[in-house]
Amino acid sequence: MLFLILGAPLHLYGIINNYLPYKLPVIFVEKKVKDIHFHSSIKMLAGVILFCLFWGLQSGLVAIFTDHYIWLYYFGSLFVSAFFSYLYWITVLKTKGKLRYNRLSKSRDERFLNLQAAHDAIENVLVKMYN
Repeated sequence: MLFLILGAPLHLYGIINNYLPYKLPVIFVEKKVKDIHFHSSIKMLAGVILFCLFWGLQSGLVAIFTDHYIWLYYFGSLFVSAFFSYLYWITVLKTKGKLRYNRLSKSRDERFLNLQAAHDAIENVLVKMYN
């Protein structure tokens, strides 16, 4: 939780600078490409192209409006903030899952007990199969 609190400003910086080149390929593929087998490869190619274009455009604008080599530091920060935002989002999803698991396990909800029994049954079958 401390990582999520302290990392929130850098994650916000990463989202502001990297959201459009990340999200535009997803929107395009979901609307235009019918065959699901091509989704990942088109997203990957479009993402690489868009990130290069957006980062070049952003760095160019920073170079125009600032002095000296500040644009170079900004360009480097784009890589770091994109990677950090990705790791931050994975941590958010894991933390949400852990909190939900803890809440359900403490309540001893019938759904949770059924899921736990199914998990144990699958685990037993796999252990028998591989031993």
